[in-house]
Amino acid sequence: MELYMTLKDYQDRYGPELGEVIFHVERAVVELQITWRDYCILFENNPKRNELLRKAGGNTVLRIQRLFQDDIVMQLSRLLETSNSKQNRAMNLALLQTQLLEEHNEFAQKVPWTKKKAWKKLKFHRDKRIGHAEVNAFNDGLASNCFNRDYVSGVIDKIRKIFEHISANRDDLNSSEKSADRSWRIIGPAPSANWLLHTIYLGVECFDESGLDTTVPDWLRESEQDIYGYTRN
Repeated sequence: MELYMTLKDYQDRYGPELGEVIFHVERAVVELQITWRDYCILFENNPKRNELLRKAGGNTVLRIQRLFQDDIVMQLSRLLETSNSKQNRAMNLALLQTQLLEEHNEFAQKVPWTKKKAWKKLKFHRDKRIGHAEVNAFNDGLASNCFNRDYVSGVIDKIRKIFEHISANRDDLNSSEKSADRSWRIIGPAPSANWLLHTIYLGVECFDESGLDTTVPDWLRESEQDIYGYTRN
């Protein structure tokens, strides 16, 4: 996966229609993997990191964690949604599969596509908790267990294997690409989540027990009024 490549580069490689679909869907997958990587760095890799974040941000950190989770569920849902129409083409895996079946049927049959059941829990979470917040969904064991590292990692891994297969075998798609490298990987910036953790750690370590250090600039201090206009006591 070369992020510097343009839409035209993909169309030259795979053809106008297929190149467009692969270009957009690949970028959605890369965005998902970067988001998942940052989430794991912040909340999943080490209990001591969770303790640090809770100490620094309290309930705000919990809200950020839930926002991350909901964003990951929505990104996965957009990729795995199976409904499509000619009038409303959604750039997802279903469209990619359809396009490949139309242009390269034999190749498409060999691609390790994800199964519908692979995202049953995520769809439940999206429809019943994020989209409509149904009461029963919050009491259902399926919903409470739908977001865990092993499950989400497994779904993302299945998606990654689709693009690894396409990249490794793109000569079969009449690709004009002559490079010997057929690997599919993320080429992107270093995880900024690590820098965030380092900064928070240094800030917590320097925190004065009697209150915030007087060197904190005015723009960082709490306002006497909150965003709703209430004056703080």
